[in-house]
Formats: sequence, structure tokens, C-alpha cells
Amino acid sequence: VMIRLNHRLDALKYISKLIFEYPDSSLGAEARYRAGWIYFMMAKYQEALNEFRDIVRIYRDTPFVSQAMVKMGDSYYNMKNYEKAVQSYQDLIDKYPQSDSVKEAKYGIILSLDQIGNMADYIKNAEEFWERYRQDPLSETILFRLGSTYQSSKEWTHALGVYQRIVDYFPNGKWSAISLQKMAQIHGELGDNKRAVTTLKTILFRFSDPDLKADAYLNLGRFYRLEGDNQKAIESLDQVLELNRKEGKSVEALLAKGDIYHDMGENKKAREMYERILEMFPESYLAIQTHYSLGRIYYELGDYKKSREHFEFSVQAEDRGLRLKSIYDLAETYVHLKDFDKAILELMKIAYLYPEKDGSQAKAYYRIGQIYEMQKKHKEAMTAYKEAIAFDVRDGTWAEQARKRIQSLGK
Repeated sequence: VMIRLNHRLDALKYISKLIFEYPDSSLGAEARYRAGWIYFMMAKYQEALNEFRDIVRIYRDTPFVSQAMVKMGDSYYNMKNYEKAVQSYQDLIDKYPQSDSVKEAKYGIILSLDQIGNMADYIKNAEEFWERYRQDPLSETILFRLGSTYQSSKEWTHALGVYQRIVDYFPNGKWSAISLQKMAQIHGELGDNKRAVTTLKTILFRFSDPDLKADAYLNLGRFYRLEGDNQKAIESLDQVLELNRKEGKSVEALLAKGDIYHDMGENKKAREMYERILEMFPESYLAIQTHYSLGRIYYELGDYKKSREHFEFSVQAEDRGLRLKSIYDLAETYVHLKDFDKAILELMKIAYLYPEKDGSQAKAYYRIGQIYEMQKKHKEAMTAYKEAIAFDVRDGTWAEQARKRIQSLGK
């Protein structure tokens, strides 16, 4: 009762007293098992291990031994001692092959091999588990982990085959819908957008959960956009907004709609989508991306003051690529506003903040040279172009253009 009420410390005191006062009691094995289980639930894995080990040592002829051996493996696993975990699980399988705990031990071995990085044995054991326990829900979980392993290593055919097994054998299982989503992702990776669309439509047909359907429609919008069918993409994204009012999916759908309208040249509609995001979800994780998109819209409309305001937000992005684009574009708004000093200052940040020579600095210095030329400051322009040459160690594009400008200025 005390365990069920989560009074674990009180329960431990009671169990310890029982073990001490009645060491030879038939309840000794169960008492120690419950003590180990409590320690395990409290994440005190070494203490739990000690209790389970004592059961195996002292109470060899009780049914709690096999259960204790599984929990020994679980304890080692949670202590990140995966080799010891495999050993404990295997000991159980070898000594008690008919035990009901064998299935859990085999499952533990698979998880441990995955953590160790022994892919050959991990895959072998996972496939063997599937063959033996096809109807067990644990098999579905094992298959999903295996599919994810194949997918992360870009073994697309194997991943698709494993995910398809989940869909076929566990159509209403925990991982079925997610497996279909993964299959759609892989089809997209392979450039087969039509099969990706078909797979996502299967989710819409088979599942009624609003979140699952919203995810499917969101991905449908992306694939339709890749296929150039903007109308169907927008219709799919509208379904997301109908099904799901939560921040995450709504923001993604609005941002995607804005991007599509922008691609179509409908900047007014694009701006409306982006502004809705900032109005409804100003603290969203996509707010900075939205500010950048709005900055681009206002820049194209020639409203450089508003463009500047949004780029000043997006330069705070954690994503390096977005931050760099924001700095470049903020500098360009200052150029249009005739504030050349601030434009140069922004571009100079790139050289100091990003010391790695990946072309970003060369591009920034080349643009600085151009800005100095606009002001007839030829000496400063020459210096900037020379920096562009020095930093352009990759493809030489900026160096080549900088040399042409230096040659022209030297005439």
C-alpha cells in the first residue's frame, strides 16, 4: 500500500525491518525485490543492483531470481554500463531459458547493443526478436527503433521495408502512423514526392487523431509546394489551421503559406500571414524566422525603414545561416537608407564574428569595397578588396571580382 501511495522511503524502512527481523522468511525474496524496485524507481540504481544481486545469491530457488536478473540488467543499463547489462540479460537467458522474463532480457540486450554501437549484433538480435515475438507490442517498438537506425544511416530501402512491416502487422499500433510519416520523409529524400503524398494521404484515411492529421496536412503542404502545386499546398495548410490551433503547427502552417504567397509574388498576402504569426504568437520559436521573412517583403516593397526593423530582430537568430543572411540584408537596407557607415559596420561584424574562412568574409569585404566606391573613397575600397582576396580561399569568385575592381580603380 505504501508503495502504491508513493511513500517509498517509509516502505523501504518497513521492508528493511522485515528482512532484518525475518531473514529466513519465505517473504525475504519478495521483500528484497520490492526494496530493489523502490530504489530503481528512485533512480538509485546501485542500491537497486545490490538488492537484486542479493536475491540471486541468497534465494536461488525462488521465482524472483529471474525477475531480479532482468532488473540487474536494467540497473546496469540505466547506469550506462551497457556491456554489464548485456552480460546480465544473457545470464538470465542461459540459466532460465523457459522463464517468462526471457523476452524482457532479449529486449534489454537489443537496447544495450544499440547504445554500445554494435550495429551488426543489434540488427541480428532485433530481427530474431521480431521473428519470435511477431504479435508482441515490444516487436513494434523494436522494429521502429530498427527503422530509425536504418534511416539515420541513410539505408533507405531497409528503412522503408521495416516501417512497412510496422504498418502491415500493427496497423493500429503505437508506431504505425509515425512509421507512415517516416516513409513519406524517405520518399521525399529520394525525390519521389508523389509517393510521399500518397503515403501521407494514407494517414488521413486511416487515422482520426487531429494532431496526426494536422502533421500529415502540414507535410502534404510541403510536398505539394515542391511539386509546384501551390493551390493544393495552400489548401493543405488551411486544413492544418482548421484542425490544430496550437502554436507549433499553426505557426509552421502560416509561415509556409506566407512563403508560398511570396514565391507567387503575392507580397500582400505573404505579409498578412507573417504578421498574423507575430500578432498571435510573438514568442514563437519561429518568430525570428518570421521577422526575417517580413524584412524581405518590406525590402522588396521598398520600405527600407520597416525592413530594417525586422532584420534587426532576425540578426539575433541562433541559426548561423539565418543570422548571416540577416546581417547582409540589414547592411543592404542601410545602403538604401544612405547610412553607409552602419552598413559597413554590419558587414565588418561578419569578419570578426565568423573567423572561419568559408566565403562569408570575402563576400562581406567585397561588398564593403563597393560601398566605399559609392562614396568615392577609393583608398578604403582598395583595402577592402584586398581583404576579400585574402579571405577567399575556397572558389575564388570574390577574389576574382575584387581583382577586377582593384585593376579598375588603379587606372
